[in-house]
Amino acid sequence: MELVILRIHGEACNAMLSVCGAIRQIKTIYVFDEDIDIHDERQVEGAMGTRPFGKGGEMIHTRCAAKVFCGLARYQTLEQALEASPLFYSHLVEAVGSTDAREVAAALEDLRNQGKLGRDRDGCYHLAQATPGTTGIVGELCHDPNYGI
Repeated sequence: MELVILRIHGEACNAMLSVCGAIRQIKTIYVFDEDIDIHDERQVEGAMGTRPFGKGGEMIHTRCAAKVFCGLARYQTLEQALEASPLFYSHLVEAVGSTDAREVAAALEDLRNQGKLGRDRDGCYHLAQATPGTTGIVGELCHDPNYGI
């Protein structure tokens, strides 16, 4: 690894293009601001993770949160919910009144192992005949452009 210090606006882009044009084996080039010590792994990882392209020195802090499920259960079991209608996973969680969805995942796995679980092309779960241990396909799937017309 060679350290090159660039000081003029646009110089980094010119340097990258020159290196790529001169050495065809190069697959990746990283350019860091002068405040990053490239010999310090933490600083490099921090810069890669917090300085998205085109954002300059702006550091974006976001915090994701899982959906909070609340409300009364409409069904006692997952199988009862699916007998009523096909449902997406989050709707299944709400239908049985789950707070963290672990029991929903376990119940789906039980139905899968019994050969009673299917999914349609939109991702809704159905009660359907399937080979035990697999999730069956319900209805037509979307056209795969890799298989021609």
